[in-house]
Amino acid sequence: MHHKLPWARGGGTSVTDGVMLCPRHHTFAHDSRYQMKTSPNGRVAFGRRT
Repeated sequence: MHHKLPWARGGGTSVTDGVMLCPRHHTFAHDSRYQMKTSPNGRVAFGRRT
């Protein structure tokens, strides 16, 4: 599980603050070259930052 706001930056550890990601996309979530967006229906998408 990936937490949208890391615990070290004041985020919680609840499931509501997290998203399930496969190992590849979890790597993207921690890579500053990528931006993660979550749609209102909970779908997660990644894109390269410009």
